[in-house]
Amino acid sequence: RRVNLFLLILMIFFILLVLLFPASINWFNTQYAKYAVLIRLNLWHESINMIKDYPFFGVGLKNYLVAVPRYQIHKFDLPISQIGESTGLSPHNSYLQMAAETGLIGLGCFLWVLWALFKNGIKYLRINLDPVLLGLLSGLLAFLVSAFFDNHLNKVDLAAMLWIMLGLAAGLLKKQEQS
Repeated sequence: RRVNLFLLILMIFFILLVLLFPASINWFNTQYAKYAVLIRLNLWHESINMIKDYPFFGVGLKNYLVAVPRYQIHKFDLPISQIGESTGLSPHNSYLQMAAETGLIGLGCFLWVLWALFKNGIKYLRINLDPVLLGLLSGLLAFLVSAFFDNHLNKVDLAAMLWIMLGLAAGLLKKQEQS
């Protein structure tokens, strides 16, 4: 329990360090970062407005780009070449895009699968510290956290990796349950 608390505090510390002091990272371009944050906030706002209009079933799978022009926000004075991308491409947040496309019902089902897996995985890890299961759950957690800032679930290779890791973890838990 103390190790988990320590790791959580350490993770929060590094996230805050990057967010509060981005200039401390050599490769991080603060000028671009400022606009990247503004762009993402607009993209998220567009998604939230879409979710408000289609809360239960969304606009339909893979229909985000079809629907987003009605919600598009343009508040940047810079040319696209300086910003790096335009608004309206995607929300750069897998969860917002999932909710916009499949509704809160679809997002809820996805989150339920994740919750069930992590609940059972943590329950098993308290009894038996299996390094393979710990690695799978840790990798999944890292993937899911980064999905807040990009559309991992829209990229076939990354989505496949997520579902393979979920399947491996679920299979490992089922095997342990049977033995």
